[in-house]
Parts: sequence; structure tokens; C-alpha cells
Amino acid sequence: MNKYKLWDKKSDIYTPGRDKDTGKNHFTAEEWLERYAWAQNPDAKMIISNSVINGSVAMEFNATVEHYKRIGCDFSQCQSDDDYLQAISDFEDNPPFANEPTNEERIAAALEAQVMMALPASEATPQVMAMTMTSETISAETELSSAAIRVQKNYTRGLWTKSLVDIAVQKGDITLAERDKILNG
Repeated sequence: MNKYKLWDKKSDIYTPGRDKDTGKNHFTAEEWLERYAWAQNPDAKMIISNSVINGSVAMEFNATVEHYKRIGCDFSQCQSDDDYLQAISDFEDNPPFANEPTNEERIAAALEAQVMMALPASEATPQVMAMTMTSETISAETELSSAAIRVQKNYTRGLWTKSLVDIAVQKGDITLAERDKILNG
């Protein structure tokens, strides 16, 4: 369901809070048009919320579409105004690059790499193994240490390269088994 719809310029508007001047949160169409005079233009299309509290937004359609187009919303499949409103809703619910690392994560990962590279090379690497016995076989499964979990997070988020994971082994931060688990998923 769309979060938004075009206002028909006839329906009453309900806002989430009270107006500071009038104390109202329910407006007739005439009162809303007086409040937003630009909506009186016959060519103007006002976007409102598609819910009981429909006055939580009041946006001009064409300007809103242009704004969302500039920030990356894909309107290539849109044929109707409702299609545009659905594309905007989908874009808000699934913004591009939402899973991209933040600047803070990038800085933290870079600092972690610098600290790790400043450490002397280790002669022995720690090994954490959990032995699991079944009725027919004995298998060893590597549990990740806290350092390996940090390295894995940085690697899977694209903040560290394979080379940095290899350096973590050389510095004794993680084991070869942990390295293999990190690089091979």
C-alpha cells in the first residue's frame, strides 16, 4: 500500500498535532486550501499521507518527484501518478546504499587496520577449536575469537581486503582456520 496519495481537494485533513495558531488538528478542505494557497492552483497536485492522519505531509507532486529523482529513485516503470507515489514509498522503505558502511565505520576499520599493522609479527597464532562428536565421525569446527569476529565484520562489509585479513594472521590476531572461515564464508 502506498504511504502517500494525491489529495482530491475535497476531503478533510487531519494532522498529527494541533496547529499552534488555531489549536486545531482537523481542517476542512477549504481551511486546508487557505492554509496552503498554492494548492488552489488547478494544476497543483498535493501529496498527502494515505492514512487516517492524512495531513502528516503536504508536498507538491512535481517538485517531490524531481527531488526523489535527483537522489536516485527509479521512475522508469511509472505510468501513473500512483505509480510515482508507490516508487517514492518503495525508495523510502529500501533506500539505496542502506547497507553501505557509514563514515564512522570506515574510520574505525581504518584505525583498527593501522593498530594491527603496528603490532609485531607473531611467531605463534592462537587456536580456538570446539570438538563435536557424532556417532559416526569426529569433526572440528572453528569458533571465531572476538578478534576474528571483528576482522570478519570488516571484511564482509568491504572495509578490509583479503590482504588485511592475511596480515591479521601474520600479526597473530587470528588463526589460519579463522582466516579460511572468514574468506570462504
